[in-house]
Amino acid sequence: MAKVNQTHRAFLTIKRSNGVPAPGVDPGDVTITIRNPDDDASSVVALVESALGGGLYYFDVPASFTLAHGTGIYGLLIDVDSSSPKVRDVVGGSVPFFSADLDVIQTTAALAVDLALYQGSVWVDSANGNAGTVVGVNGLPSNPVDSLADALTLATAIGYRSIVVVTGSLALLSSLTEFLVEMRGESEIDFNGQSVNGSEFVGGHIKGAMTGVIDVRRSHIEDVIGFRGHAQLCGLLGTITLGAGIAHMDLCHSATPGTQTPTIKFGHATSELGLRGYAGGMQIEDMTAAAHLGSIDFIAGQLVVDSSCTGGALAIRGTVGPVTDNSLGTTVARDGEVSKLSIADFLETSGPNPHGAGAWVDHADLPAALALLGAVLGTPVAHAPTTIVAGGFTWTVGLAGSTVTITRTA
Repeated sequence: MAKVNQTHRAFLTIKRSNGVPAPGVDPGDVTITIRNPDDDASSVVALVESALGGGLYYFDVPASFTLAHGTGIYGLLIDVDSSSPKVRDVVGGSVPFFSADLDVIQTTAALAVDLALYQGSVWVDSANGNAGTVVGVNGLPSNPVDSLADALTLATAIGYRSIVVVTGSLALLSSLTEFLVEMRGESEIDFNGQSVNGSEFVGGHIKGAMTGVIDVRRSHIEDVIGFRGHAQLCGLLGTITLGAGIAHMDLCHSATPGTQTPTIKFGHATSELGLRGYAGGMQIEDMTAAAHLGSIDFIAGQLVVDSSCTGGALAIRGTVGPVTDNSLGTTVARDGEVSKLSIADFLETSGPNPHGAGAWVDHADLPAALALLGAVLGTPVAHAPTTIVAGGFTWTVGLAGSTVTITRTA
């Protein structure tokens, strides 16, 4: 085995027919031919007797010949025709030539074993890890590093684009682009104003100012500034400020217990929001530009549209209530909203025999009508006629003969 572009020396022993070593063979009586792997070129090399004597000889395969013909199996033909000492023999063989030294090949094999221990990612634990950037030693599941800086150095050296954060809080000190970052438990990353373009974050907690477009799954998103990209199955906390372009959020929820709610601000002239399948409270702020467009599809929750919203358009759909619209110029479309008041509005303006401002139903449906009205207003309605004050309105349930009327006045 030998390396291309390096002179390869081969040793051989020449013996008489009775097996006795034959020192002193004239190199001119020996022809050594090297044949390239494609069998279309040859090189004749010289025999040299070793200083050890005892029938030991050697020859060199020139580096220029293997460089010209590349890696592969080279043929070898040794023709000995010596009269003194008398030796006549022809021997064939082969020599494989590689692009790396054997020790490099062995080192590479050992490194492959070391890399398998990484399980495809560099591991970080700011609480229990150790500093270091030695491949095969640091950044393993059994020996995580303690900083993102060391993790990125190792990932670059190995060629990985994946990091696992086991525990602890970490801050980015340089860009983190086109990486997969898995965060275990309550681990946290502060973007710290860095570019995270093209990266995906799974689990854990992200916060801080960022640039770029990201994907986030099953994470808590808190006080992120410049958010752009796609979030799925995430909990929202604090104030999330949108960057340029569209922010898609699917099946996300408020991660703030109680009556407090997260806030989404439109932070760029071209910010847009698609909040699909949202559960919990939400406040929308700073919709000021005509290009500010948003839509929120609620599973259940409540919404405040802040007075800082003076432009753009917001569509509200799904089961939500109450909706507090304090906007001063933003178009808030509520046609798809389902809430206590919207159901009550339906009761007031529909029925088998609607007339005027009231709606009425057959007397046989009285229990169902009263139960539905009580459910949506949150106040039991046990009989008719009666008057109920709820939701900022006065509801009058009247009974006239075989019909029930339901009216609402401010």
